[in-house]
Formats: sequence, structure tokens, C-alpha cells
Amino acid sequence: MNRLKFVFDCNVIVSTFLFQNSQPRLALEKGKNEGVILLSDTIINELVNVMKRKKFDRYLSVNIREMLLDNLIELADKITVNETIIDCREYIITGDNDLLVLNPFRQVEIIKPEEFLAKSF
Repeated sequence: MNRLKFVFDCNVIVSTFLFQNSQPRLALEKGKNEGVILLSDTIINELVNVMKRKKFDRYLSVNIREMLLDNLIELADKITVNETIIDCREYIITGDNDLLVLNPFRQVEIIKPEEFLAKSF
């Protein structure tokens, strides 16, 4: 069976780590339960760099942030980006307005975490 594939933008993933009952956190949990979370080296590298920022120390220690990121990387399917866009049943979940205005882009839905939570699969 083809499982649905979900790409979560860096800003959404960071919010899932920092805010337990947030819409992004609920959306990531739904993504885990409904399909497969995809991570590319680009997203992983961005997350590693962003999660090291001192401004997040007031929410979680660096060690906990690293553990959360390691856990996400472990459960996600790692992909190699060898084509910019692939037409498929895929979703990009983001809070980035520059990406949201592109929805849909080549049959890929680009939606906010709260829109993702309202979807049934």
C-alpha cells in the first residue's frame, strides 16, 4: 500500500519541539500516524543549525533539542532530492507565506498545520 508522504517545513518542526500542544505538534503527530514523514539532507541541516540557536534555550536545553531532532530523523524516511518537484500524493506543511501562496504546486498541496489537522485521509 502506498502511504501518504508528508514534508514538514523547518519552522513547523521547530514549533513542534518547542510547544507541546501547538497546531504544528498535533500536525506532525497526525503525519506520523497517517503516513510517512520525509526529511532531506537540506531540511536536516537547516534543523540542526536552527536548533542550536541560543534563543531557544529558554524553552528547552540544547541536549533535549538534539534528542528530539535525533528521534525525528530516526523515524522519518530520508530522501535524496534528485528532482525539484515530483507530482505525487504529497503534502508540504508549512507556516511560510511564501510557500503557502504557491498552493497547489504541480499537484502538491502546500498547507498550514491547522489545515492539515482538518484533513481526513
